[in-house]
Amino acid sequence: RQAPLPHPVMTAHQAKRRGIVLMTTESGEADLVVTLYTAEDGLLRVIAKGARRSHKRFVNKLERFSLLDCRLNRKYRLPLLEEAELIDSHLALRLDFDACAAADLICQHLRAWGTAGAGDRELLDLLLWALARLCRDQDRRRIVALFLARLHARTGYQPSLDACAVCGRAGADRAPYTFQPARGTMVCRHCATGPTAMPLSPATIRTIEAAAAMPLATLDRLRPGPAAIAEMLTMYKQYGRYLLDRDLAAWKFFPS
Repeated sequence: RQAPLPHPVMTAHQAKRRGIVLMTTESGEADLVVTLYTAEDGLLRVIAKGARRSHKRFVNKLERFSLLDCRLNRKYRLPLLEEAELIDSHLALRLDFDACAAADLICQHLRAWGTAGAGDRELLDLLLWALARLCRDQDRRRIVALFLARLHARTGYQPSLDACAVCGRAGADRAPYTFQPARGTMVCRHCATGPTAMPLSPATIRTIEAAAAMPLATLDRLRPGPAAIAEMLTMYKQYGRYLLDRDLAAWKFFPS
C-alpha cells in the first residue's frame, strides 16, 4: 500500500490564518488585494497573485463574507496568499439584496473599528455569529442592531447610558432620554435643551446594556421590539458619523 504523502513543511515566513473576507480590490492586471479579519492579526491585507485570471487556484473562494483557511507567505511587505481553503461561503448573503446590504454594513463597521496587527478572537466570533444568522434569519435589523451594540462595547466605544450626563440620575421617571453623539452620553427629559432626532427609551437602553454584557452564545435570545431596534440603529448611525466624521457607505442601502 502506498504511503501517505507528507504534509508540506511550513517555513519561517509562512503562516496559517483563518479569516473572513471583508472586501477585495483589484491590483495591477491580474491580482487581488484581499482584506481579511483574523483572530491573530485583526485586519489583514494580503495579495492573491493572478486571482483574477486563475480558473482553478482561487475560484469562488475570495468572495465577500467567505470564511477561509489561508496559507500566507509573510516574507513580503504585503503577505502573499499562497493557498485558500473555503470553509463557509455564506452564499445566501450574496443571493438576497437585503441580506447582502446588512452583511456589508457589518463588514464595513469591522473595517472601521478593527485594528491591523491587533487581533481579537471575540470580534471574529461576533462577525461569524452575525453572518450565520443573516443567512437564515429575516429579522436583519435586529441582528445588525445587536451586532453594533456588541461591537461598540468590545472596541471601547460604547456610549455611556447608565445615567443622565447632566443631573446624574436615571430611571423611568426621567424618561424619555435623548442621545448626544458628540458626548457619547444621554440626557433625560428634565435636562434636555432643544429638539433631538435620537430618543432613547428605557427599553432601548436595557437592550443595549444586555447585548453588551450577555454571552455571545445566548445573544440570539434577545428580542427587542421594533421601536427599540429603530432607536438603536439611529443612535449608532449618528454616533458613527460623529466618530468617523462621515457615514459608512453601506448605510445608504440599509434603512436605519
